[in-house]
Amino acid sequence: MADHGSTLRDEVSAHWRAQQRLLGGILAAAVPDERPVLLLDYPVYRNVGDLLIYLGTWAWLGSRAGPMLGAWSKENFCRRDLPGEAVLLLQGGGNFGDLYPDHQRFRERIVADYPDNRIVILPQSIHFADDAEMARSAGLLNRHRDLHLIVRDHPSQRTAEQSFSGAAIDLAPDMASFLHPLSSPAGDGGAAPLHLLRRDAERRSGHGDAGVDWPEILGALGLPMRGFQLVNSALSPVLPAQAF
Repeated sequence: MADHGSTLRDEVSAHWRAQQRLLGGILAAAVPDERPVLLLDYPVYRNVGDLLIYLGTWAWLGSRAGPMLGAWSKENFCRRDLPGEAVLLLQGGGNFGDLYPDHQRFRERIVADYPDNRIVILPQSIHFADDAEMARSAGLLNRHRDLHLIVRDHPSQRTAEQSFSGAAIDLAPDMASFLHPLSSPAGDGGAAPLHLLRRDAERRSGHGDAGVDWPEILGALGLPMRGFQLVNSALSPVLPAQAF
């Protein structure tokens, strides 16, 4: 008789392998292997989901044969000349819209500053609370001649197709999909699951106080970490960027 746990693990693994193939195929078409790339807007803030997305992005970048020109956050990137064949990758996640305006403004600035380079916005969720703000942003992004917008959910796909139709739009899984498998299937030794649940503006209703978020994970390190973030934001424009 087949082991139920083993069968379930096989099914889960098959699912994520299929997701990786789907996402990998879309990226291969948008970012040809021979073209140099640079990654922009990597996370320098407390969001474990965005950090996992960042790690998944690097897992995919490590599988490419093409050159990597560098990686910058929105704080330390400054206008620079780029070869025409370079592809600019904008970090995926859930900050496309007016909930996190600093990231959207940075995205818009990159699109405006590099009209002749291909720009690929990695899998994002789109949310605008203000229709006028969405129309303003769409007006800027739709002017670009070679913009690729990958979205990670159906509502975002509908929004993109209605308002950001100047871009090539694809629906694909999150970049964190490339992290599978995270661990050996040998089992967890009976440890209880950890529920990491948000407590910020993106918190879902009905979670109550179950689970933990960054304050519990960091504990006493929370205050020093916040200090580091403030210092990093202040000094990033004058510090050397991460380049390869």
